Amino acid sequence: SVSLSAPGALLSNPAALTQIKGPLSFDLTFSSWKLEERRSYPLYDRFDSYLVNSTYALNNNWYSRPQGSAAVKLPFFGIPSLTLAAGIFSEIDYRYNYLEEVRENIFGDPIIAYNQIEANGVLQRYSTAVAMSIPGIPKLAVGLQAGILSGSNDRQTEVNYLTTGERVVLESENRKLTNTPLVFSFGSIYPFSERISAGFDLSLPYTLKYEVIQSENEILQESIGYPLRLNAGFEYRARQELQARLNVDIGYEFWSNQESTRKTVEEQSLLLEFSDVFYFKTGVEHIFFNNIPFGVGAQYRNSYQRRGITQTLLAAGSGFLGQNWRIDLAGAISKLSYRWKDLFDDKMYVDDPNFQSRRDLDTVDETYFFLQLSFKYFIDFR
Repeated sequence: SVSLSAPGALLSNPAALTQIKGPLSFDLTFSSWKLEERRSYPLYDRFDSYLVNSTYALNNNWYSRPQGSAAVKLPFFGIPSLTLAAGIFSEIDYRYNYLEEVRENIFGDPIIAYNQIEANGVLQRYSTAVAMSIPGIPKLAVGLQAGILSGSNDRQTEVNYLTTGERVVLESENRKLTNTPLVFSFGSIYPFSERISAGFDLSLPYTLKYEVIQSENEILQESIGYPLRLNAGFEYRARQELQARLNVDIGYEFWSNQESTRKTVEEQSLLLEFSDVFYFKTGVEHIFFNNIPFGVGAQYRNSYQRRGITQTLLAAGSGFLGQNWRIDLAGAISKLSYRWKDLFDDKMYVDDPNFQSRRDLDTVDETYFFLQLSFKYFIDFR
């Protein structure tokens, strides 16, 4: 977060906007990611001894989105490095696709149904920020960001029976915001020397309030709280011919102070509770003699939804540098494994009142692949 020198700093430490080169700059980013989701259940022998996990669903889906921002430096009343910025970003992406084949347990394993989940919608953040160096303490940079969230999303779960041609919608929900969530963040950066800088930023909590319309025309009120986030960043620039810098970020998200509720017309509510999140990020970048940057990084964090689940992300990237422009291409991979209940009850496909659905939890293995291409352009009118 300390090393950012582009309008994209709106999303992390807004004080970094003062480090932008040139009085006018633009940042355009294209992000793509693939979710490979594998679901399996345990198999046992006739003595109830565990044998192996059997994979019954494998999904691979790509998603993509553009994001953009711009910043301008203003010589205003002697305030050093006064910078204004604005951008449009994806705050929460709800898109998700799941397809599962249901096969009959007889010779040939014929397909008898398809289970499907489809979710759509993106919550956008329309963000503005101001950053500057403090008069009298020119080394200290501060920044303030304010954003408005807007968007809607929907989700549908259905079963398509091939034998009868029947399509059964198990769940259908359409969510619309009933409030105007505001997201505020504040940051500061101080260089202790030409090689060592440190920063601190925080994002204030906010709440999303939805009106949820279900397939049976029942209307629910949903409230989802997002937590206070604290982050400390550190940058070290090495003393060597190759331009090299090390970045470390340590953060904490106070999810245990947030609540999510769903309330029906009869005032019956469902309360969800979460766990705090600790994360650690680090990365190293070298810029070689031909102005070719190369960087590697890693991120570790625990899950706010379930205790004991952690996720690690590994990333690498390179690019090209010009006098007034920069192109970066990066890729990353992350894996996550956890236990979860079956998404579709087996009773829906068996015409036997005495049939008992399995009670074992599924093993869910998720692999994420990320690709990001960003283009930064700086305009100097001098």
